[in-house]
Parts: sequence; C-alpha cells; structure tokens
Amino acid sequence: MRLERIRLHPFGRFADESWDFHDPLVVIHGPNEQGKSTLRQAIGHALFTSTDLTPTQLKKTVGRWLPLPAGDHAAVTLTFEHGGTTWTLEKRWGGGRSSQIVRAHV
Repeated sequence: MRLERIRLHPFGRFADESWDFHDPLVVIHGPNEQGKSTLRQAIGHALFTSTDLTPTQLKKTVGRWLPLPAGDHAAVTLTFEHGGTTWTLEKRWGGGRSSQIVRAHV
C-alpha cells in the first residue's frame, strides 16, 4: 500500500488541510506544535479506528482530535494505491459519523 494524499477536514488544529505524498520519499518536518503528530494520528485513525463508537469510546480515541472549542466531529479522507488500484477512504467520527471506501476515479 502506498499513501497518495490525505485531507483533514476538520481534524485537530486543521480546519481543512491536504497533503500529497506522490514523491518516492516524503519528509514531514517543522517546529513543535505545527501538526506533525496530528498528521500521523490522522493516518492511524483513518486506517484503524472504527467510526461506530460509543460516546465514551469516541472521547477516549478521537476526542482530542475534535476541533476546539466545540467541534462535534473529526473527518479524514485518505487516498492510497494498493495492487495497482487507487482507493479513497473517507471517515468521520462524532456527529454524522460515517465510513466508506471507494475506488477512486483516476
């Protein structure tokens, strides 16, 4: 699997931000508190965290990534290639929770 693109809309400190990972080597660097760990968390949650969470589970797993001061959801769209096919995974936790994976139109 190869990550191609990610969009956080919203997730943590990002209201709507995207990154492309098309180059063979991608380096994420910058000063503290610029969102490097948030980006890593977004990738992990998109791949491994269910959207079907109880309120307690939501608070424990994704709660810290809900936008402040009163965000009711966090959302990530992840585009990746696997086996020659490009896929888009969309997840939303909290209000209006949803999860879908579709073959991307290339």
